[in-house]
Amino acid sequence: MFQVAYAREDAEIVLIDPQGVTFPALAGSPMLRYQIGEDDKDIAGIIDDLTGEFDRRTELFKKVPPATNLTIYNRYAPEPLPPIVIGIDEITTVFAMLRGKQLRMPFKLLVQRCRKYGIYFVSGAPSWRSKAMDTTVRSQFSTTVHFH
Repeated sequence: MFQVAYAREDAEIVLIDPQGVTFPALAGSPMLRYQIGEDDKDIAGIIDDLTGEFDRRTELFKKVPPATNLTIYNRYAPEPLPPIVIGIDEITTVFAMLRGKQLRMPFKLLVQRCRKYGIYFVSGAPSWRSKAMDTTVRSQFSTTVHFH
């Protein structure tokens, strides 16, 4: 996330850190879309806003017929869109925090559907087992790194 936060390429980053200890060093990045989300109210607001951005991008992509991903969209669109990279520490905790919240789109669906539109998730969790995280969400992450 540090590399994305200080890259020369245009990108927006979103950081969610329910324990407030992983991302404070990135709080000053000019690429932050919001302040770092730590409590359930902030995190729910971030997810709701990202859902709105997903909806906006879905409509924009419809206006550019060959767009099947962000690179192709940006090649043909009048105004390119930056990628959004969402770093979430303790993603299983975030899922638990969001359970029961009235979000426009459940967090699970956002994770499953957003990559095409240039919204990417990088997440850490103490466990990637099916007991800790729904398999349909877990399968969206192409790489997992486990620290024991």
